[in-house]
Amino acid sequence: MIVAQLVLTGLATHFASLSVRPLAMLSMTVISMMVIAALLGTSRRPKVTAIILSTVISVVCVYWWRRLVDPWGFIGSVPASLEIPVLGVSAVLTILFGTVVASVSDRNSRAYRFRWAFVVVLLGLVIAGLLPLSSGNRRVSTAVQLQHVLQLEAHLDSSGPFERQLLSFWLGVFGRGAEAQAFSTRSAKPQDRDEQPTEVPAEAEMGMFSRAVGWRQAISEIAARERIVIIMEAHNATQHREWIEQTLPIFHKAGFSHYAAETLGEAGDAVKKRGFPVETTGVYVADPRFGNLLRRALEFDFAIHEYEAHLASDIPQREEQQTQTLANIIAANPGCKMLIHVGYAHAFKQPVPGIGKWMAARLWEKTGIEPYCIYQGNAEYDSPNYPRLVELAGATDEPKMLIPPPLGLTDPEFAGIPAAAIDALVIHPLSKGKSPAARKPVFSSGMTQLSGHWLESEWPVVVGAYRTGEPADAIALDQVMLRQGESQFELWIPPQPYELRVTSTAGVVAIDVEPDQTEFRLRRAVATQGRQATNVHSKN
Repeated sequence: MIVAQLVLTGLATHFASLSVRPLAMLSMTVISMMVIAALLGTSRRPKVTAIILSTVISVVCVYWWRRLVDPWGFIGSVPASLEIPVLGVSAVLTILFGTVVASVSDRNSRAYRFRWAFVVVLLGLVIAGLLPLSSGNRRVSTAVQLQHVLQLEAHLDSSGPFERQLLSFWLGVFGRGAEAQAFSTRSAKPQDRDEQPTEVPAEAEMGMFSRAVGWRQAISEIAARERIVIIMEAHNATQHREWIEQTLPIFHKAGFSHYAAETLGEAGDAVKKRGFPVETTGVYVADPRFGNLLRRALEFDFAIHEYEAHLASDIPQREEQQTQTLANIIAANPGCKMLIHVGYAHAFKQPVPGIGKWMAARLWEKTGIEPYCIYQGNAEYDSPNYPRLVELAGATDEPKMLIPPPLGLTDPEFAGIPAAAIDALVIHPLSKGKSPAARKPVFSSGMTQLSGHWLESEWPVVVGAYRTGEPADAIALDQVMLRQGESQFELWIPPQPYELRVTSTAGVVAIDVEPDQTEFRLRRAVATQGRQATNVHSKN
């Protein structure tokens, strides 16, 4: 029993993503124990005793495996404070379901002949119970994600590409954009920057200035001419979402009325009805820039569509399912103009050798409408030539678009783009500020700047500005993480009523705010008789 539990569960969780490993462990331990209980021919009492002992021993082995070998083993990146409760719940459910099957599979039981029917029914209950949890496993608090970031940082040197990309994404979400780009997301031991090429190839430099156009002019012309526009983002580049938000007024003016985004987790009608995004709206919506993008889309009354493939087991299946959903939307809205927001290679409208057709290529094929595909550059760690591209394009203050995109770019983020796969390349300015006190965004015009001091000796914390009255799971308008010793912070939000909230790894922090003429001074609140501390400070 012990071997079956550990080996089967270990294999299942090893190939599962971090976010679903707790559910994968629970399902595999329960299912394997029910099957073993049904197969064993011993009587009920010794069988139940064996189930209890093997489960307890397995949980202890998992606990020490995570301590000594793999901190992400079996249950993924569960914070230390939740590790024992998660293992305990898994053990209790395993023993419970195993005992039920052991009781009915006793040869002296009247239900013995129906034991496999019991296994099937209980299996259905397990699956029915886990599906809602699986669909909502991203609904986690800021406190849990803050713990997650600390755990990922502690093991960065030994982590793989998935964990590195995840850490980079969450650093961006927490307002530490420069840090998100400060390490390789591809390899634990990348080439040193000094060993990487630092020159843009001559064939790419030729005609660069003539290709570079102001993005407003370019988007206006594209929006007036095209029916389907696909814009790519790098998931760890918050400035990409910020720029897409800026394009929405232009697309709306040109008649675009449909907006679709990769990995949205709920129907657009639900977002519209609520009026704001929440944690379960989508995987990447946790980023305030993505949240603000969706708020702007709601303001312009875009029809918002989710089209993610939830049952795909490989890239071709995912691309096909995504494409079919989008093609159905387009067919149901004859003549509509649609903006599609994707990640990375989904924007390629030409096949990639060894992989095949990504979503954009399949959508062109299914609808007969050639999409206009826009790729965005990113000053990531693995792209040492990017500063030179910024210089050549003249994108020092605002993004520039290279139309058509140059050929022969050798940086990893561009090297895999097939010929004619994209129509334009956006080059973004290099970051000029430094978190958490100098975070002025590229598009700061019309935004409200909030400056402040955290007066407590408690770190790390996340200081966020939320729209007044929105619930705890709403997406912040802006937020920034303060590390050890940091006190000054700066937030930039759309001009609207807001609340300041502070979160530590232990949860929300009740705060008192001392506003003066230039900044907010935040400290932990002390509840007194007749007055309750609150974790928000509102300003209308």
